[in-house]
Amino acid sequence: MKIYFAFSKTYALIFCSLMLIFTCFIALVSQSIPKTSLENERDRSEYISNCGIKDAELLSVKNITIPLKSNENFQTYVSKVKNGGFDILLYSGKAAVIYTYLTPSGTVHLLTLENKLICADFCDRFGNISYLRENNSNGKTKT
Repeated sequence: MKIYFAFSKTYALIFCSLMLIFTCFIALVSQSIPKTSLENERDRSEYISNCGIKDAELLSVKNITIPLKSNENFQTYVSKVKNGGFDILLYSGKAAVIYTYLTPSGTVHLLTLENKLICADFCDRFGNISYLRENNSNGKTKT
């Protein structure tokens, strides 16, 4: 009986240690990418301009809920924008606002949660999606 409890305590200690490490890792990752505040149209337009995109016109504003379950298309999208530091799965089930802008070469989507940018992408006329970051450090430079 003592051997069983010794192993159980050891496994419990290992499990708790791993959970603590995982929690610290998530906290570090989520804070390593500063969330850009986009409180108004001027902020959003400035962000898009700083990404190297000109002549963006607001097309629509929609309230959405970030999916808890995802299909293959959503997983593909998530993997593309994650390369730019946007992990929208961290916000699954939360209400967000998506701003869609029309540009001469495609569309820009800004996904915000409580006026903080949680994801930005550019979709060209051929359906190719890339993440969007300021200072032309996006997946594909668009002008």
